[in-house]
Amino acid sequence: MQPNHILALLYDYVVETRAWKMPAGRSVATSHLMDAVAEHYGTTIYQTPVGFKYIGELIEQDKIALGGEESAGLSIPGTFRKKDGILACLLVAEMVAVRGASLASSYARCSNALAANTGRCELIFTCRRTSRPRQSRG
Repeated sequence: MQPNHILALLYDYVVETRAWKMPAGRSVATSHLMDAVAEHYGTTIYQTPVGFKYIGELIEQDKIALGGEESAGLSIPGTFRKKDGILACLLVAEMVAVRGASLASSYARCSNALAANTGRCELIFTCRRTSRPRQSRG
């Protein structure tokens, strides 16, 4: 799964489970998937120049619930204002545990909800195996 997908999923997760109905922030180089999540929840997106310091400033000013870049570095209020890949991994693990669903299932649910509520069909992606199961030769 691509970092842009993770950012959208985590934004959906923190808005839904922590009731952080606040905008998110993303760099100009990051996809617009987070925008669709914001639209779904009636919030907005701050688009920043490349460089996490701009997102860090938004977090410091309590303007966003989550900020991230295409590299999958992100931050949330109450943590470091520097991009943190470890935090992203911990939030993904928390999301999987709390929702009781795999990452692929969570993404499918989110994509379907976004497409249904925003009419943005391009948001539906399918998760594909990167390798095929071995077939026995017998």
